[in-house]
Order: sequence, then C-alpha cells, then structure tokens
Amino acid sequence: MIVERQRIPDGLADVAPGPELAAVLDGLDLSRLSGYDAVVVLQAYARLESHVQARKATVMAEVGLYESSPCDMKKMVQPDKYADEIRAALTLTRRAAEYEYWFSYFLASRLPQVRDALQSGRIDKARARVFCDWLEDVPEHVATAVADHLAPRPGGGPPGS
Repeated sequence: MIVERQRIPDGLADVAPGPELAAVLDGLDLSRLSGYDAVVVLQAYARLESHVQARKATVMAEVGLYESSPCDMKKMVQPDKYADEIRAALTLTRRAAEYEYWFSYFLASRLPQVRDALQSGRIDKARARVFCDWLEDVPEHVATAVADHLAPRPGGGPPGS
C-alpha cells in the first residue's frame, strides 16, 4: 500500500508555542510524515510541552498563595508550605505536591527569566529544575545573575540543544 506523505506547514520550526502551534500540530496525521518532518514536529511538541508546563507552574504558584475563606479565596503574603490545594487538584502525594509547588513558586518569585525560557520553549522542565535546584540556597542577587547569564535568550535553540 502506498501512503501519500503529508507535508508540514512551512515555518513550523519557527512557530511560537501556544494555541496556534497546538492547532497546527493537532491537524497533522503523524503516520504520514517523512522522517525529517517527524523530527520537526517532535521539536514543536517539545516547545509546546514546555509552554504548557510553564503556564501550569505559573498558575500553581498562584494557587499556593491562596487560603480558603468562607466567602472566597484570600491571597496570603507567604505561600502555603503544604500545597494541599495542589495536592487535591492534581491527586499528587504530599511530597510531590510540595516539590512541584516550590519549583513553581521559585520560578515565579526568583527566576522569572527561567520561567520565560520554559514558556517560550527554549528550555524544557528538566533544565528549569536544574536552575531551581542549584540556585535554591544562594542569595537572590547571585541566583538572578547566574540565571541572566545562563538562561537561553530568544532566538536560541529548541529544548535539548
């Protein structure tokens, strides 16, 4: 049986992660791609995955700043150290919820340049975690300087490069 190859849209490698990229990828028949095009699509999915993980981390950091009240949610000055709302919402263990929350909070509060690199697909979650883990115990000005120097800037390569 001969299968007609599906071409990917021109410039797919340069499409920023977000709803437009998700829609383009959703419309592809992955079984009909050439080997080269399949790699380009894989890279696009990696960018999109990083984008979604950054957005999820951003909202997770916000959730950790709210406490329940009878009327609504009140925002706290300091984050909830137990991450119970995140634990319940995502059905995580206590330890996993705390780990994910502190990663998210750290990106939001101390390393926004790393969060931005993750959201734009320039790095993946594993690399963002390395920044957070290694810079957790250093003074904030040092963490900022290191992240400014090492975090990929716009125009850099895809995750894994």
